[in-house]
Amino acid sequence: MAAGNRLRFRLLIPLAAAMLSPAAFSAPSFTEKDLRAPGAADSVLSALGEAASAAEAVALLERAAPLSADGPGRASLFSALARLRELTGSFSLAADAWLSAASAVEATTAAEASLEAVRCLIAVNDNARAAEIASTVAAAAPTPEFAERARLLGAYASAFNRDPSAERLLHSLLEDQAQSANRPTLLFILSSLYGDRAAAERLAAEFPSTLEARIVSDETVSLAAAPYWLLAAERSAVAVSALDGEKAAASEEAPAARSGPVSLQVGLFRSERNAKELAARLAGKGFAAGVESRAVEAASYWAVTVDPGKDPDGMTMRLKDAGFESFPLF
Repeated sequence: MAAGNRLRFRLLIPLAAAMLSPAAFSAPSFTEKDLRAPGAADSVLSALGEAASAAEAVALLERAAPLSADGPGRASLFSALARLRELTGSFSLAADAWLSAASAVEATTAAEASLEAVRCLIAVNDNARAAEIASTVAAAAPTPEFAERARLLGAYASAFNRDPSAERLLHSLLEDQAQSANRPTLLFILSSLYGDRAAAERLAAEFPSTLEARIVSDETVSLAAAPYWLLAAERSAVAVSALDGEKAAASEEAPAARSGPVSLQVGLFRSERNAKELAARLAGKGFAAGVESRAVEAASYWAVTVDPGKDPDGMTMRLKDAGFESFPLF
């Protein structure tokens, strides 16, 4: 991949409220006194399973988390809020929730939550802030493992932010045995962002079966905007899909179909029936819609997704014209 074929970083982040259907509260109601009582966090987390929608669960957590009297309880509520924000594509708000969780607890848990915030900030290209937080965690990390992870995420953020020192840091991490599992990604970034031919050749020679190597070796594949796919929990599933697409080489659609988001999320519901109803409405307007299950804490949710086809941006606009908001899942 030539130096000019660089990552374009953008992520479509719609308002979560626009994609969630309104619903009356069905979760137990809590007074301010209830929420300040010892053990209130456990009661709120249990109540999430009775919420009628993701919007209701978010509203409950937003109200309860700041009022929780004990640090661990407050952290658990903010963590649950962060996970829900991620599910609805609100990564900036998720980062804020992770940082609130970090401020409520002791060092180890705080470091974990802070690095989750860094991951979310990278997802929305707030790379300067991500790098700053990662640097802070690395300097005061409670364990060597946290320090190594903070250095890695900080290097990613600095590279995406075009920090002149990032290339040297990436090379340093590349030779660090503790980062051996991350070498394909490090080589990929060096090749894609800095036009490092030696990194591309090493990637192809040492890690030929990885998604990174296949993207670098195939000039017809270009990355969709956000770097978040490199860090997402669903990354292994994306890689499998991409490799399966390559096996079907007879189809000209295989490379293009995996060069962007794997799907567009149109809705997230507590009720499977509501999700299926939305999928049916989408199908009635000519969209290839599906329903997928998701889990946050003790609660199950149902996501409605649409196949983005070969033109995800065009599909996003088609959905918008038909009255549906969406955001990409990588």
